[in-house]
Amino acid sequence: MIDVAGAILTLRVASVEAPFVSRLVRVAADGSQLTMLTDEQLVYGVQPLTDGSLAVTAHRPEGTQVTRVAPKGGTQPLADLGPDAVNVSVASNGAAIAWERRGEVFLRDLPAGQPQRLAVGGRPRFAPDGQALLVDTPTGTVLMDLRARTIATFTTQVAFDGCAAGCES
Repeated sequence: MIDVAGAILTLRVASVEAPFVSRLVRVAADGSQLTMLTDEQLVYGVQPLTDGSLAVTAHRPEGTQVTRVAPKGGTQPLADLGPDAVNVSVASNGAAIAWERRGEVFLRDLPAGQPQRLAVGGRPRFAPDGQALLVDTPTGTVLMDLRARTIATFTTQVAFDGCAAGCES
């Protein structure tokens, strides 16, 4: 992923075959500088937020943790999703988080909402404006609002198109 300054955000691993440690780093566009962005030992996802911060998803012994990393450094906990949470998606405005656990998709308002089961399926993805989710199901993909009401169904897997800065406003 490329950040607003043109630097590359990537995971640094000792071994692709056995990534027991994966750290989030920023690499200057010309490769001249490598900056560690968190102390997390096993990062498996990062998403840019509209305020310029990053939502970082990491595995810890107690379960999946999501933190916000500010543009100038410093972290803030966003959510403790417990064990077995995978395919985490954070709304670009940081107001909600969705994840998969054992074939079901859950949604929680941030900072302190209660998790609610949305659907059977997996791989939730927020719309650029954070007002809808795509969820993969055994028969295709469902587009739903944040109250789990179906907006549209597709017989194939679909995705949201990339959104340039400011396109969601």
